Amino acid sequence: EVGEVGKNIRPCREWVRLFSDGMVPPEFLCINPLNGIECRTKDGKPSFRSDDNITSFRYILVEWDSRPVEDQLRFYLSSKSKIKIDIITHSAGKSAHALVRIDAPDSKTWAASVRDLYKWLGPLGADASCKNPARLSRLPGGFRQGMGWQRVIYINPEVVHV
Repeated sequence: EVGEVGKNIRPCREWVRLFSDGMVPPEFLCINPLNGIECRTKDGKPSFRSDDNITSFRYILVEWDSRPVEDQLRFYLSSKSKIKIDIITHSAGKSAHALVRIDAPDSKTWAASVRDLYKWLGPLGADASCKNPARLSRLPGGFRQGMGWQRVIYINPEVVHV
């Protein structure tokens, strides 16, 4: 679970420095940026990673556990797919995690975008538990105990992040 700021919640540039120094990446990353302030989860528990901690509503995670990875990749990369995917990470298990760019100006607009997306993806079997902005996804380069390395399968060449 998420720990204190400075241990598990760090700015991107800090993680990059640690990885450059040889640290093996953790298994997960939060799909949207966090504010570093202790907030409350929906259950009222203190957390540094809750939906109230999100500072920018950039992404939604899309994944399937019920379809073979090959089918997931065909869907993601097909011309019929109407979603803008910035990165796909193989979980080292049975799924490929796609970060779909939403770029909503606020949580209300983000939630409406997610509802619209899942009207289409839900009947196809996409994992409906991925509908919150503080969702964790598999981090490329992370090692999943007993399963192997999580790896990048696709990066949108049009996207440049600093």
